[in-house]
Amino acid sequence: IADEVEKNLNGFKEAVNEQDVIKNELRVLEKAHTASVLEPYRGSRLDEQHFHPEEVKALREEVLLDVFKDRKYDLVTIRHQAAQVLAARKSTRLVPPTLEFLNSVVDSDSDIDFETEHTLRGFVGLLGQIYTQETYQGLTKFLNRLLTENPKHKDLFLTNSVFSLMSVGFKLNIGDSVSVLRMAIPHLQVGQGEHQALKNLARHFDIFNEPEGIKEILTNHVTSEASGMEDVEARCLELLQKHDPEFVEQWRARETTNNST
Repeated sequence: IADEVEKNLNGFKEAVNEQDVIKNELRVLEKAHTASVLEPYRGSRLDEQHFHPEEVKALREEVLLDVFKDRKYDLVTIRHQAAQVLAARKSTRLVPPTLEFLNSVVDSDSDIDFETEHTLRGFVGLLGQIYTQETYQGLTKFLNRLLTENPKHKDLFLTNSVFSLMSVGFKLNIGDSVSVLRMAIPHLQVGQGEHQALKNLARHFDIFNEPEGIKEILTNHVTSEASGMEDVEARCLELLQKHDPEFVEQWRARETTNNST
């Protein structure tokens, strides 16, 4: 009887092993299928679910994560698309591997081409769509690292890290990151496309009673000579009026003097 039991047990183990092999083979095939579905959408908007075609909606979260983490797939064409889909679904499972990936890239000695730079900034932006404590803490730590360790690719990530952290903090109603956000203000690279984000940052400082942050936005990024920043200036002064009306009065008086000379 013991021999028969052992024989049956060995047979069961072999069957289980065969099933595992089949499952692994199917997983490989499913990853390849997922990558082939994503590839045509390079450059397309997949970070919002209403942009997703049915074939993308059918892709499984677990396999999308596998594709994102697999370095054999192209970062720009496949892995970023997988991350966009996961972020659009608010997948909390995307957060740890994305933070790990960003921390591995930020002080890399590798030169990064323009297209890859754009994609890497996009990964930071995707984290700003996932409103969890883990995201908030991870972004706070990452931004603090950029500011204190001054890694090689600091400038590539810093601006998007500020705006993503602000977004998550606002959604979670957490304001204990205002000090690190203030530290980052002089280093922000603000173009026309970031004006709304800069106004949102001023509002963030207003909500969490940090008017000095609003003043620093004005003094670092708005000057009387700067064209196109009038909307940011107006928003900052509007918010500061209740915190420090004297500062607002002095700022406007100085502008009037400058414009008259």
